[in-house]
Amino acid sequence: LEVTALTDGPCGGCAALTRAARMESLEVTALLAAAGLRGASREEPLAREQENAEWLLDALLDLREQIELLIKQVEPKPTAGQPGQGVPGERLVDLGAGGIMFARARVDEPGQICVDVGAGVYVQLPLQEALPVVERRIATQRKHLEELINKRAQARVESQVLQETLQQLSADA
Repeated sequence: LEVTALTDGPCGGCAALTRAARMESLEVTALLAAAGLRGASREEPLAREQENAEWLLDALLDLREQIELLIKQVEPKPTAGQPGQGVPGERLVDLGAGGIMFARARVDEPGQICVDVGAGVYVQLPLQEALPVVERRIATQRKHLEELINKRAQARVESQVLQETLQQLSADA
């Protein structure tokens, strides 16, 4: 039973489904089952994408916090007229396991950070310049997350309207 082709329109889906049910005398319970599966299958990927977007936003917020801490730790301390870039040495580096695994790393330029600018390209920037890049990515991610939340809410409403229409068909049958 192919229900997706009947329900793709924003408003006409229920009307098309009603016409199809009447014209072809389809069993309403089969339509209910198919509509329930379709509604769930459309919302599930959106839920997963929203979860991933929330995770990425959290990671970006953590990154901003870490950069701000590094800026405080590495603030230039001029000596004899030369601007400082922090003290080279060992640092604990998060291995990306949610803060449970760290490694000691030798950092020669603690005032610099490599920033992923996309397509596998990394650019080395001073901490002060990296912070606005992260801020822009946070703003973009927040916007994307908001769009996902709206899409998911719309999918929920469409699924509910479809289910109510099918229940009416079931009662009429």
